[in-house]
Order: sequence, then C-alpha cells, then structure tokens
Amino acid sequence: MGLWGFSSAFLLQGAWFRWGFESFLIRSIFGSLFLICVGGRLAIPPYQRTFMSLSVARLLGCMQSWNLVTSRTAACELHIRLDKDPAAVVGEMLAANAIPILVGLLTHGPTGMVTDRVITFLLYIAHSSEAACRAIRHAGAIEPLLDILRWLCDNPNSRAQLLENGTSLLMLIVRTPQPLQQALPIAHVLVALINTADQPVSVLCPALLALSILTQFSREAIVQVVSGVYRRTLSLMTHENRMVGVSAIRIARCLIQGSIHVSLAMVSEHMADMCLLLLSDDPLVAIEASTTVNAIVAEGAYGGIQAVIEGGVVPVLVQRLAAGDADDETRAEMAFAFHEIAANGRQAQAEYGVECGCVGPLCSMLASYHLQAARIALMSVGAVLGVGVNKQIIEGLPENPYCALVEQAGGVAALQQLLTHGMPELALLSRMILDIHSLAAAAAPHNFPEHVAGLPDTDEVATNVSDDLSEPEE
Repeated sequence: MGLWGFSSAFLLQGAWFRWGFESFLIRSIFGSLFLICVGGRLAIPPYQRTFMSLSVARLLGCMQSWNLVTSRTAACELHIRLDKDPAAVVGEMLAANAIPILVGLLTHGPTGMVTDRVITFLLYIAHSSEAACRAIRHAGAIEPLLDILRWLCDNPNSRAQLLENGTSLLMLIVRTPQPLQQALPIAHVLVALINTADQPVSVLCPALLALSILTQFSREAIVQVVSGVYRRTLSLMTHENRMVGVSAIRIARCLIQGSIHVSLAMVSEHMADMCLLLLSDDPLVAIEASTTVNAIVAEGAYGGIQAVIEGGVVPVLVQRLAAGDADDETRAEMAFAFHEIAANGRQAQAEYGVECGCVGPLCSMLASYHLQAARIALMSVGAVLGVGVNKQIIEGLPENPYCALVEQAGGVAALQQLLTHGMPELALLSRMILDIHSLAAAAAPHNFPEHVAGLPDTDEVATNVSDDLSEPEE
C-alpha cells in the first residue's frame, strides 16, 4: 500500500469521522429542541390543557367553583390571556357579564381563593371606560373592596400587590359623586392608608388622588374625617412624585374652603412650601398652588390674607407675574389673588400688595389675548385704584396716588387700547375704570353698550374697598 496510500486512507477516515460527528451533533441539537417543545407541552397537566381551550365565559364560571385547583387554574389562565391581549379579553369579559361575577367573588374577602386575581381583573375592566367604572360601582364593589383594604391596613406588609391594585381600583370607581353613606367610609379608609408610615408611592398616589376627588364632591360631609390627615397632607405638597404633590395641594385647598378655622394655622406653617410651588416650572403644580393661595386670601375675615402676607407669598406672586413665563391660566389665578387682597383685605393689607409691585405686572396683563386673564387684570387694576381712593381720603391727598402708578406702568395706554381693540365686555370694563377714576385716557366719548351680562356694576369696580375703613371683626 505504501506510505502515501496509508496516509490518504487515514485522512479520508478522519474526514468521514469529523463529518459524521458534526452531523450527529446537529441531529442531537434539533432533536433536543423538538423534545423540549413537545415535552414541555406534554408536561402541562391534562386539566390545565383543558382550561386553555375554554372560553372566557367558561373560565369565569370555573372561577366560582369551590374547588381550589379549578378556581385558581381558571383565574391563572384568564390572567395569561389578559396579559397577552388586554383590550380583546376585556371586551370578552364584558360580553360575558363578568362584572357581577367578579364583584360576587370579591365578597369572599382578602382570604378568598382568587381575590388577588379578581381585583386585578376589575382593575383591567375599570381602565377600559368610565361606563365600566360605573358598572363596577353599581354592582356593589365598594363595600367589599373597603373591607379588603381595612384588613390590609391592619396587616401591613402582607400583600403589597393586592393593596396597590385595590387602592387603584377604589380611586377609579369614586370619580363621580358618592352618597354620604358611602363617602364617609371611603374617606375613613383613605385617611388610614395615607396616615400609614412608609406607605409606598404606588399606594399613596391613588389614595391621595381618590381623597382629593372625594373632597371636591362631598366637601362639607367629610371635612371632619379628612382633617385627621391634614397635617400629613400638607407635608406631602412638595413630594418628589408629581401627582402625590398635586393631590395633596388639592386636598389642602378643599379643606381650607370647607373649614378655614381648623386649617389656617397649619397652612401658615407651610407657606414656604407654597412659595416653592408657585415658582415651579410644572404648569399643573403652579396653577394648583395659585388656586390654593386664592382660597386662602378669599377668607380675608379669618386672617387668610395676613397669613399669605406673613408667609412671604405676595412678593413671590409679583415675581412670577413679572417674569411672564407662566401660562395665561396660571397668571390669571395669580392676578386674582391681588384682586381678592384689594377687594376684601384691610386697607393696610391692600396697600402692602401695591407696595410689593403688583401694579406693573397687572398692567402688562391687560394686553393678554386670554380673555379671562385680561378680565381679571382689569378687575384687579380697578380694585387697586379703589384702594387708592381710600388712601387719598385717609391721608388727605390731592389726588389718587395709584392713578400715577397705573399710568407709569402703561396701564392707561393699555386701557385705551382695549376701548377700540378689545372685546365688548373688556371695552366696557375699561371705559368704566377710565371714567370713574378720571384717568388721562378718558377723553373722547365712545359708544358702548350700557350693560354687558356677567360684568360687575360700575360701583363694584370703582369701590372694591369698602368705605368703612374700620378693622373687620376677627
């Protein structure tokens, strides 16, 4: 055979062996994958494979079974389908009249076999539409849901996901006015959730949001209940989570409007936080803070205006208005605070607002294209001039000292511009202010309607500060 022949045979055998080994390896890999797929399918218990072929309606029926395995397996299969295609499965659930079935299962309480899944399913449904939320509420879900949340409050750190989903579900289904007999228990549970120490944001946020909604719809009925969480709420106004902070601000405002005697002292402790909120770059935070300041100053007879002054809020309002970086709606809310101070405050309080420099920003707002902003600016300028009338009388001055301030700030020119280029109601209000205070622009007569619906009478604009300069009763 020779050395060459032997070597050739050896190489051929090696190549054949290598090819055979690689072929075997490839076949083994594909065979293993096939066995895994088939074996995995076969590894599913027969009863579970049966549930995979059932309709949503049948699965809901199986969830009502007293057999633990049947109930939980059906719930698990339905949850898998919801994760894959929520919209389609929610539609099938609604078609199968799932809400009464799920609410019935909810009555089994926190120890029910499928309570966690039931609340998750109801949460999916509630997210689908407002009509679904109403249907869940009308099916009687609130009472058993409150029982579950009470149990979770008494057993903290037990089932975090159930607490989070349950609170979110409650928030969604209380978005409309509640009867008093339901509003009070809901408020008690929400207060307990908010007062719980180290409550995660995932629970705190929906709880605060639900309570803020509830206070708007049933303020008088639940103000005493909510006052128990008031100090905690005020401390959350500057929370790093946006919606936690906004909801806390709304609750604070509702309580101020509902019971100024109870809340004003605590609000005064957080005026520094209110200043930070007014300067926020977030439009929602800024306007909520501005509206809350207005709620405080609206209670002038109870010291609300003085609390705002002592808290250093007035210069911040002037600063934000002068910067001009806020949207028109927020600026209108801020300007309204000056109108309230001038119209309802004591003479010294109203003069302080002028001394802080409010006239310039208010006159600048007269040129706003936003109707409400321009209208409030007009009302505020009229109120400031009314304060000047009283100052002139008290100090025996030859003329209203604030007329010159308005003219220097370009207010007279802006008022005159509104006479010809403003909307009819703005033009009429401008005409009244110019005529009443004998400003320089009130020269040539103009033809305007004698009255525009919704506008204050001439005397109201002219004398926003009462002629009685005595100190109001506290």
